[in-house]
Amino acid sequence: MTYLVRSIALLTFIIVSANAKPLVIVNLTEKASAQQNQSNSTTTNIDGKLTEPLWQKATKVDNFSLPWRKHIPQATVFKSFIDDKDFYFAFQVNDNEIVIQENISDEIDVASQDRVEIFISKHHDLSVYYCIEIDAKGRVLDYKAKIYRQFDQSWQLDQLNIASTINENGYTIEGKFPLSELAKIGLGENQFYIGLFRADYSSSTVVGSSIIKKSDIQWISWINPNIAQPDFHIPEVFHPAVLSK
Repeated sequence: MTYLVRSIALLTFIIVSANAKPLVIVNLTEKASAQQNQSNSTTTNIDGKLTEPLWQKATKVDNFSLPWRKHIPQATVFKSFIDDKDFYFAFQVNDNEIVIQENISDEIDVASQDRVEIFISKHHDLSVYYCIEIDAKGRVLDYKAKIYRQFDQSWQLDQLNIASTINENGYTIEGKFPLSELAKIGLGENQFYIGLFRADYSSSTVVGSSIIKKSDIQWISWINPNIAQPDFHIPEVFHPAVLSK
């Protein structure tokens, strides 16, 4: 992609993004308090099962696609809500062939297997953004980045609580972290930008931690960036979001 074409694409994204309806992360503080009083237990148990009623009222995204393939992907559902203290999120993933390493030596190994991803940024130009990638066993690769693909793996999302379950249909990821962690990186009070993604591997894709057929990876995204090659590290795959008051 030439510089001129790339610049035009980015300008188009900025204009469209400015007029896009933000994803509203619903605030369930009152419902969470009521549930806690009734059950005399914690509001949401992070166990990868999503059995609590609050998840039925959470913000839901289920229109994921394969922008670089012509067929319909296996289903992916993202859910999220906040209460007065924490940001909760979950992925429900249909996967008929989960590709995962039983043991990993470094968190970067998460990037060589089936996983879901949440990217967030205060700025639509991705001058700084934060990435959380989670494999089917709930192991996390988190890092800070700057456009374009300037990665800083020293950053970690503190107090991140993750659980996963694997079932006959695929896997579920459930997590939460304090809203104060968003405040530390300048997010939460105003509109921010979010990217929701999934990497779907097949057994022909990897041997151990080595990717042998990158072309077989199915790159699944909530937002279709309308570009020729898969890339989750560009502004076009992010969408405005706000936390409900």
